[in-house]
Amino acid sequence: MIKEQKHNVHAYIYFTIITSGIAIILSLVTIFRYDYRTDLEIDYLGGMVAIISLAVTVFVAVQIYQSFNLKKDIDEQNKKLLKDMETTNKHQIETLVNENEKLRSQFQEIKKELEWLKSDITFTRILNYATKMHDGNFIQYAIDGYMDALLVAVKDNLTKDRIEVIINLLSKIRIEYQDYLKKKCPLLPNKKEWYYDTLSQINPQNEKTRALGIFILQNVEETDITFPQEHIRITSDHNPDNKTNN
Repeated sequence: MIKEQKHNVHAYIYFTIITSGIAIILSLVTIFRYDYRTDLEIDYLGGMVAIISLAVTVFVAVQIYQSFNLKKDIDEQNKKLLKDMETTNKHQIETLVNENEKLRSQFQEIKKELEWLKSDITFTRILNYATKMHDGNFIQYAIDGYMDALLVAVKDNLTKDRIEVIINLLSKIRIEYQDYLKKKCPLLPNKKEWYYDTLSQINPQNEKTRALGIFILQNVEETDITFPQEHIRITSDHNPDNKTNN
């Protein structure tokens, strides 16, 4: 569009220059033809021709001047248009970048919330499973389930109330065996170190967590037991017994 405008202006200028030249040549020819006398007298017809030629010349000069002004105006408008387009494009790009960052931030927040929700669902499923084992007096699998749920809460940064629920349930088992039954608590084989490591990841530590750590190290007995067929064992990805970890 800009090139086309410049081409039109140039054509218009060339046209006016050529027209002006022709007018001047015709004026001179007319003057020399009708006014060429030895006494240099000027008659009525010659005066009219001179005046008309002068008027044509002035008109053409004005047109040339206006043509140059028109070209200048067009160039200024084109520069302004280009500048406006650059400003508009820059603003649009900045807007798109900001929108992209905003969407990315929203996506990360949604992803984080979904991951937290997934962890909380896993925690709840394992807790319910461990509670059933506890109610059925399958203490080894109950403790294993509680420890598994505890590690999910710690690893996935669930709320502190989830950790406190598990600590209270494990403390009841500790008190039952240590203070009332006064015998060692049965544990699944090869799980003592994993349980102690899970407890040590709780921050901050308190009397209950420290007492549970001592209990796991000193007041337990590793005893193998067949998992009850009427139940389905539920474990997290953190549990060493989970087959997906192998």
